[in-house]
Order: sequence, then C-alpha cells, then structure tokens
Amino acid sequence: MLQEQCLWNMTAPNIDTYRQLSSDTQATICIIGGGYTGLSAAIHLAEKGVKVILLESKTIGSGGSGKSVGLVNAGTWARLMT
Repeated sequence: MLQEQCLWNMTAPNIDTYRQLSSDTQATICIIGGGYTGLSAAIHLAEKGVKVILLESKTIGSGGSGKSVGLVNAGTWARLMT
C-alpha cells in the first residue's frame, strides 16, 4: 500500500508528549490549536511574561498549516511503501 507522508514527519525529531489536563488550570491566555499560528502566538506571549496554555488535541503541527503543504513546505511530500 502506498502511503503519503510529509517531509516534516520523515525528518523532524520525535515530539515530546505532555500530560493530559486533569485538574483546573489558570492562565491569562488559552490558545486552542498547536499549528504555526498558535505556537507563534504562545511563544511570543510567553516571552513577554504572559501565562499561556496551549491546547492541541493531536500532535503539535498536525493541522492544516503543518501538513497540508498549504503554507510552509510547498512540494515536500514523499511517497512511502508500507
């Protein structure tokens, strides 16, 4: 079976996993979505001292901007035999 994967998945280091929220947590800003925009917003706010929580239901970068080749890595798809 031929399976498509993006170059990012094939070359990026393994992503750390983080624990699931299991209690009330407080932050000044809650960002939903760990794509490029969400990550950028979280980093910039945190650098300014804002307490930020970023929520992602899957893997960081797994959304449209991270894997659909729509914004950052146009043309970097590879085909793998599995």
